[in-house]
Amino acid sequence: KVQERLRSRKLYKVKDPIIATPLTRGLASTPGALQGQLAWNRDRMEQLIAQKKPVVFVSHPGNQEQALTLLFNYPDSGLITSYGNSSSHEAVLTRLSGIPSLINLEVSRWDLTGKDQGIIFKNGQRLKEGDAVVLDGDKNILFISDQNVLEENGVVFDVSYGISIPDYR
Repeated sequence: KVQERLRSRKLYKVKDPIIATPLTRGLASTPGALQGQLAWNRDRMEQLIAQKKPVVFVSHPGNQEQALTLLFNYPDSGLITSYGNSSSHEAVLTRLSGIPSLINLEVSRWDLTGKDQGIIFKNGQRLKEGDAVVLDGDKNILFISDQNVLEENGVVFDVSYGISIPDYR
């Protein structure tokens, strides 16, 4: 069942030459890229999935289980987290599944509950749920672009995707 779901997941990369101004970087990242809308509340996640739009799931300690459950069941997705490192649960699973991710994003503040929700960056910029972003796991950056900056870069064939040892493929 996992193999079947993975085969529907396309891999993307940012087209060359794209000059992007990063909003931030992650402490760690996994390969690939995704251009989509930010979502950290379950209702918003499900709404974007129903509309078949690309989703950049935002996982934090308060929604971790919900975000990860939806992430692995929806092929047009990426992940950013407010926690973790290169060997954390999310990093390992997204790497093996061909899901681009930025782990433990460097930001000033995560305000993901309450009235004025948003991710606040060190330069003072705020992103709200539903804002469009580009997650570039290959360069470990998050940036904004109003143009399509991605090109297809293959598909995930099996769960050994993130293992670079040819004998295991």
